[in-house]
Amino acid sequence: MGQNSNSSNLELLDKKSESLKIRALLDKASIFVDNNKLDSANLILDNLLERAIAINDSSLISSVYSQQGGNAYIGANYSEAIEKMLKAIDVLIAINDSSRLADVYNNIALTYSEIDKLESAIKYQKKVIFIKEALHEDYNVSLAYVNLGAIYLAQKNDSLAKYFCQKPVKYFLDHINTKDSLKVMGSLAICYNNLGVLSTNKGQHEESVKYMLLSVEYLEKTNNRFNLSIPYQNIAVSYLKIAENKSPLEQKVLYQKLEKFLKKSKDISYEISDIKNLVLAYEIEIKYAVQISDFERAYKCQLVYTELQDSILGIEKINEIEAIENRHIISKKQLEIDNSKLKLKENSEEIKTKNKLLDIGGVSILVFIISIILIVFSHRRVRKSKVELHKKNLKINKINSEIMQSLTFAKNLQKAVIKGSGGDDKHLTNYFSFFKPKNLVGGDFIWSKVIKGKVVIAVSDCVGHGVPGAMVSMLSVGLLNEIIISRNCQLDPGIILNVLRKQLINNIIDKDRNIDFLSVDISLGVYDLRTKKLQFAGANLPIYISTDLSEQTSISDFYINKTECKDNNRQLIEIRGDKMPVGNHLVMVDFTTHEIQLRAGDMVYMFTDGYVDQFGGENAKKFKTKPFKEMLVSISGKGIDEQKSIIEERFYQHKAKQEQVDDITVVGIRI
Repeated sequence: MGQNSNSSNLELLDKKSESLKIRALLDKASIFVDNNKLDSANLILDNLLERAIAINDSSLISSVYSQQGGNAYIGANYSEAIEKMLKAIDVLIAINDSSRLADVYNNIALTYSEIDKLESAIKYQKKVIFIKEALHEDYNVSLAYVNLGAIYLAQKNDSLAKYFCQKPVKYFLDHINTKDSLKVMGSLAICYNNLGVLSTNKGQHEESVKYMLLSVEYLEKTNNRFNLSIPYQNIAVSYLKIAENKSPLEQKVLYQKLEKFLKKSKDISYEISDIKNLVLAYEIEIKYAVQISDFERAYKCQLVYTELQDSILGIEKINEIEAIENRHIISKKQLEIDNSKLKLKENSEEIKTKNKLLDIGGVSILVFIISIILIVFSHRRVRKSKVELHKKNLKINKINSEIMQSLTFAKNLQKAVIKGSGGDDKHLTNYFSFFKPKNLVGGDFIWSKVIKGKVVIAVSDCVGHGVPGAMVSMLSVGLLNEIIISRNCQLDPGIILNVLRKQLINNIIDKDRNIDFLSVDISLGVYDLRTKKLQFAGANLPIYISTDLSEQTSISDFYINKTECKDNNRQLIEIRGDKMPVGNHLVMVDFTTHEIQLRAGDMVYMFTDGYVDQFGGENAKKFKTKPFKEMLVSISGKGIDEQKSIIEERFYQHKAKQEQVDDITVVGIRI
């Protein structure tokens, strides 16, 4: 009996000692997680799970499962996270550990939220509330209300989101001066942040700012400034939205506040190297810069934004590669250990039964070892080559991704600039435009403004295509806006082009002689909505007007060329522009303004040279001007939509499999 008792006591001591060791190693695994070494932590946890099962310690088994689930969540392996947490839940239910069970319920609710399985998230969060209420843990009940409100917020269930976000506020305010004041104020800050997000989603941006400022106030009181980045960003977004419908003076005040909070957010994110929040901050700044028409700032922010995005991608790829390599090394070492054990067993049997073959066996083993070494070295060389190739591919993919992101941004920025500079289409309701850049972005643009009862419209082809052309087009649009609106220039197209040329040369070209080739071809019309008179000036581009055969013009024959189509009793009148660009040129005289009286039913065509210069057809020749004119005059009596369809179809038929050579722009306006 004594021996059995002693043996039992020793077993208990051994189990207690093993439990203490496992708990210590659980803490060590947590340290690895804190240092972003998930694979090392998971290796420890796998070993600890076997040891916890071996001593049948349910509390430790649940702890390991719970920590494995947490690690899988951090690694964004949500299916594994749920699997491990469910195992922890089963064990905790079996041992009736309600407090820890509620914690795992909370974690699994968070995991389901991440994968948008919100009904499951709500189910488990309600279980948290049920347990915490039974345990009379009022603070944790209130915190669970906050989490449930956030889930309903993600579900866009505004009424329940508001209810559960507001419900805990009173409790937190009543306990703000207790010993747990810092913890309470942090929770209160989360409540107000969620209420602010709810207001933003409902378009109530001024109310959102009030809630966000309260969130900031309580976070600042906790000295937890590193969590301030997101509410600062939310405030900036709200100010941006509020400013959209305010007067210029009010906008100035709002933009100053926006700049302040955006800077605070970026400063904190830089300080703690929070790249993801920096990406969000620069995304907001890009939208802000576009809204205030500071396109240079928008472009610079986009460069930083792209670099930060790439760094996130790079970190994720590096971690992924390291994880794969670590798993490979571990598997390889395990295989080597197993092989060594097997070899030792085989050698032992061989020694016992085949002593007389010892010398031969020794040679065989030596040959085998040498072969293995050669194979290992060969494998390492191959693996090294593959890793190097993979790194080069990643680098190439990164460069391609960066180029595409920059081009896509440039495309959106160009569209925003040109769209933001026009928007007066209500005065030109019966028109079409066939606009097809050669690349994602291009040098062609269409621009219009209504000033004092007159429509000013331009179709332009800036030097080059792609990014250089796009930059010149945005520059030209900015200058046109300044000339027409800010300078209140006389609405004479010739005068406008003279001023545009002067601005381009004095402010841009003369400051950098490396871009003295910069120039713009443009057709510019000023149409009087009351009198139906059209004034036109062109720089290397004409304008076509389709009218009845009987109509005459008073413009000098030097600038006129006519194409007739008797089938529909119409003629196409070409009014030539001046043979010089807007920019430096050998001969720079004033641009000529022409005036023509238009009548209802007339068609006005403005275009760049991309369409007629496109190669195609059986002999891969240019489309050319004469067929272009004949096409326009023959279709000019048709409806706007049908004209556009014919023009597009003819282009693609002609182009066939040939590469597009230039940006394409054709605009048709029915008077």
